[in-house]
Amino acid sequence: MLAPQRRYMDRLYTNLDLAGLTRRINEIQQQLIRMAAAKTYSHPPTQHDDLTSTLAEARGKHFASILT
Repeated sequence: MLAPQRRYMDRLYTNLDLAGLTRRINEIQQQLIRMAAAKTYSHPPTQHDDLTSTLAEARGKHFASILT
């Protein structure tokens, strides 16, 4: 009679352990995502960023000339 209960409890503890490990893995993934985002947004301007700002300025001047 105790053997089925023991197997059930073993499965339950295994599932709880897996849930805990899954939660920890998710926490680590979130930390890595935050670190990557911080690194991405802290980089110095690149040529791409310069081209993007130049394009934005050109669009602004174009729209300003249309309005005047």
